Amino acid sequence: MAAPRTTPHPRRALRPRARGHRGRRLPGGALIAVGGAFFLTSDSILAFDLFWPGAPTGVTGPLVMLTYTLGQGLIALGVVRAISSGRGGTR
Repeated sequence: MAAPRTTPHPRRALRPRARGHRGRRLPGGALIAVGGAFFLTSDSILAFDLFWPGAPTGVTGPLVMLTYTLGQGLIALGVVRAISSGRGGTR
């Protein structure tokens, strides 16, 4: 009989550890929704910068990039998680 494995399986070691309430993983749909909210925030900041003449432009650039990157990353992670769980559409 083989000894129990003490290190995690290599595939499990590389999985992201996004956790929701009480340590459960956030479902793909929730990550997509949060990512969409960050993406919408990014576009809203761009719109304020474009249409509001007195907008503080020194802060908007990094803030847009932060919200855009977070949004796209969470959307991509949510899609991958939804597809891998078998609830993401046709196979």
